[in-house]
Amino acid sequence: MDRQDQYDELMARLNALASREADLRDALYANMISTENTNNELRILKIRAYDQDKTMELEVIQEGLREQEVQLTVDHHHACSQCAEVESLLNLLGHT
Repeated sequence: MDRQDQYDELMARLNALASREADLRDALYANMISTENTNNELRILKIRAYDQDKTMELEVIQEGLREQEVQLTVDHHHACSQCAEVESLLNLLGHT
């Protein structure tokens, strides 16, 4: 094996190492991006779940307020002698 052959073999091994290092670097970078994306997706899912819980909680409160409002309206019309027409409408709607 002459010096040129030794040089060519050494360069081939160096190129293989450089290529392997680049592959490892790319894989590490891709993994970091994937992990970051996963963390961001989890963060987004947590925010959505929180928002959904708060929305459902708000809907329950609003529904409760509507029920109270209907009950107060019904109670008022039952107590008020001038509300016979409204009371008959409420009877038709089944709120009595």
